[in-house]
Amino acid sequence: MAGETQQVFIVSTRYLSAGSQSVEVEQLLPLVVPEMPPENAPQELRGYTEFEPEVAQLLETLAPKALESEIFSALLEGAASFHISQQRAMAAATDNADELGQNLSRIMNRARQDSITTEIMEIVGGAEALRSGK
Repeated sequence: MAGETQQVFIVSTRYLSAGSQSVEVEQLLPLVVPEMPPENAPQELRGYTEFEPEVAQLLETLAPKALESEIFSALLEGAASFHISQQRAMAAATDNADELGQNLSRIMNRARQDSITTEIMEIVGGAEALRSGK
């Protein structure tokens, strides 16, 4: 508003779907003029608009609100992207923890079976020694 800045851009994360987000750079200031339909387009596509109050007064009122809306939208998109990324990371961590738990259970079961087998072999070996000693 004071004319101290020539351009303002906002860089944000755009939420596309649960598996996809993208980084987006959007120019906020100066306002980007939308593409005008070609002159040979039908009248309803070209449009005719009268502004009441004057365009300058409308822009003075609406431009800050439009910028605020763009910034708020970018914040919401960023928050949605953050939360879905966080959910995906937590799901991956949970899956990895489950797999690690299963692997550790197998290792512990094998160690327990090895110790039981060793004890049985010692008992059988001792009984065999007693029997051959008689």
